[in-house]
Amino acid sequence: ATMVAASRHGAGFAEVLLEEHPASRTVCAAGCADSRVRTTHADAAGGVQLVGANGEKRRLLSWAIRNGDGAALRLTETPCAGARGSRSHALRIVFPRELLPIAAIVETDPHAAAREGIGAGVRVVVADVAGDVHVVRAPHPAELEATPGRRAESSLASVRAADIATVADPPSLQALEGIASVCAVGAKMVAFGGVGGRIAILDALSANLAPVAELKPATLARLWNVVSLGASERFAGARAIRSMAQVPPPRRHSADPSPPRLLLAALRADCHVQLWDVTHPVKPLSLVAMQLPSPSGGGGGG
Repeated sequence: ATMVAASRHGAGFAEVLLEEHPASRTVCAAGCADSRVRTTHADAAGGVQLVGANGEKRRLLSWAIRNGDGAALRLTETPCAGARGSRSHALRIVFPRELLPIAAIVETDPHAAAREGIGAGVRVVVADVAGDVHVVRAPHPAELEATPGRRAESSLASVRAADIATVADPPSLQALEGIASVCAVGAKMVAFGGVGGRIAILDALSANLAPVAELKPATLARLWNVVSLGASERFAGARAIRSMAQVPPPRRHSADPSPPRLLLAALRADCHVQLWDVTHPVKPLSLVAMQLPSPSGGGGGG
């Protein structure tokens, strides 16, 4: 039997095998023990479709952070319909502190790896309430398919504590005034949206999440906030980057040696949207910036 699964974080729709997942395997990050922390945020989830060696969508990798277990990241890998022989795997990773209810999955497929001169792989990026960023590393399904005896193995099956890297309060994120959102950018970068309206793009593959670029709010948009919102504390979070996405979705599993165009859309809490061209991230270009109507009909955020 099959079912259709959807994700609000760029995975679209995928037909996956309807089966029971095995009980979650628990891995504790360095410096913490297995525990459950209850939080006030709502449950959050998302995912992406991972491709196989032939470029076909083979597996759905999803993440979830639940308010009843707020210091744990739950990862589930499910074979798509037609991916015969692949196994499901469920993983629960416990961190020292409560996680923010956001995550990004950076997929470096074999074609992108060859184009960029880097190794293929999958990285799941999360952040905690103290500002520390955690990166979970896993092999790419295409690598496993090409390895004798590991074709049916799940990417998550080999993840251990040593595959979890932590960067304590990265200096490049301090200008954000707090992390509000996160999004994968291309095959090797991750963008963090800040409470103050800035976006920091980091190298997700580097050991210390090296800074790549900083996207600042448009000058006119900042003036608009000052004039229309004033200095009231009620609008303190109006500039927060609430959501980001690549548009259109990244071109993946393509043998074209030319780098794909990378466009990043950012939506603020006050309904201001901005589109950036980050194909050459050291020289980002602002393509479109506009104020959308507020759902409440007013000029404030919320």
